[in-house]
Amino acid sequence: MAMTGRITGKPLGGAFLAALFALVLAMPASADTGVRSNVYRFSDGSQVIGAFSILSTSDAGAEMTLSTSGLTAGHTVNVWWVIFNEPQNCTHPEGPLRCGPGDLPPFGGNDSAVTSFVYAAGHQIGDSGQATFSARLATGDTSGALWGPGLINPTGADIHLVVRDHGILTPQQRAEGIHNFGPCNPTCVNLQFSPHEQ
Repeated sequence: MAMTGRITGKPLGGAFLAALFALVLAMPASADTGVRSNVYRFSDGSQVIGAFSILSTSDAGAEMTLSTSGLTAGHTVNVWWVIFNEPQNCTHPEGPLRCGPGDLPPFGGNDSAVTSFVYAAGHQIGDSGQATFSARLATGDTSGALWGPGLINPTGADIHLVVRDHGILTPQQRAEGIHNFGPCNPTCVNLQFSPHEQ
């Protein structure tokens, strides 16, 4: 946005501008607002209008927020980090993305991209069908991993965020479903994804 030098029709004073620039210069370099990406449906690749994710990475790890809609009220839904630590080694691009499911070991990939699949966040969906998920993942943390070394190349990895629907779970199943790959009722479906290439 271009600075016009005026606010509500009044000229900006030199002292104000000097204070503003001093404030900007004093902000720490770690104050990264992150990179925004769209959210898409697995079913047909269409964009979920108004949905987005924001990813910030540093040597310490990654932080994400994903806001989406079109989810089914009452269903248990969670989000997973799908990590390609060495994306330059991917050999199965998906559409415009350089890494795809074929690079993952469960789908026949040889894991040259050093992949990992790690739990991020989850909860039960309310009546609006909208939800926001937020999570942090420390470098090397494998506590929520289905496989792989976690995030070991935080500023160079490609990270795809996957939204997974577990269906309607009983109260006893819900806590497990929020934090795990199962259970499913009747089936689990990977609904949406939001890719980040670094």
